[in-house]
Amino acid sequence: MKKTVSRRQKQLLAVAGITAGALIAVLAVALVLLLRPAAGPGGDPVQRPGMGLGEVLGTKLGGDPAQALNGWASVTDFGAVPDDGGDDTAAFEAAAKSGYSVFIPAGEYHLERPIALNGQGLRGCGTRITRVISRCTDPAQPIFRVGGTATVRDLSMGYDPALITGSEGEGERIALQMGAKIPAVAGSRVANLGFTHVGTAVRIGGDGPSCDNTAFEELRIEAFSFRGVEIIGENSGNVFRGVWLENSGADADCAVWVDGEDSAVVLDRVIAVGCTLKNGISASAESGAFIRGTLFENGSIAGGGKS
Repeated sequence: MKKTVSRRQKQLLAVAGITAGALIAVLAVALVLLLRPAAGPGGDPVQRPGMGLGEVLGTKLGGDPAQALNGWASVTDFGAVPDDGGDDTAAFEAAAKSGYSVFIPAGEYHLERPIALNGQGLRGCGTRITRVISRCTDPAQPIFRVGGTATVRDLSMGYDPALITGSEGEGERIALQMGAKIPAVAGSRVANLGFTHVGTAVRIGGDGPSCDNTAFEELRIEAFSFRGVEIIGENSGNVFRGVWLENSGADADCAVWVDGEDSAVVLDRVIAVGCTLKNGISASAESGAFIRGTLFENGSIAGGGKS
């Protein structure tokens, strides 16, 4: 006997099929969201203090911590431990060598050697939340060397205060070196960084590849013993916007030093408060520097504001 299916039964079967399909789709999306690392605008990693991105997926799906980070290698997943006073250099080096951009979760970290990045991003959780302190005994080694096209933002860095003698000179105790001895920097962005206890906070160019068309925004530089920003060599199209400097008690060389064939360097809103300086802003004749909106307040400048 042939069994017939009514029109009503066909409708119920169709609805059931659609509902099951929709339920499977919802479960799949929920699973993806559950496994994916927390992210902020633009896919940047965002974490709670002390949390390694590997905690979200663990090393867990294939053994390589970096595979879980959607393009970011968290130093904590390579062994860095925040706030313990230990040496985190190996973890930072491993994260950098992974080829991924490097993420530094909340906390204080210590380095014994410089960290080189080539075409990789470097990001923390904020200048008051993520801090990197160098204990490198060689004054000629910076904290970070950055080459290629990269974004560096949202952290603070400096040296162990015991290493700053006050007699630092050119090329000594540099926090962030852009270009020189590594691939040239071009089209990069450096933003929302803090610097404390340094010889020179930011140095671009020098001996080797240049740094071109890079935006430096919202830099806070405190307790610098030599120069706030140093621009040397054949660089072009760099813009510094929103640079705050303060070095109470230190007798530094100058706030900003521009030397060499720098084409169209823009210095916008350079503010120095309570600084004791030999010169405010020093720019050689061939540098082509455009300076606007500068302020020097409650300090002393032996050689004048600009030279």
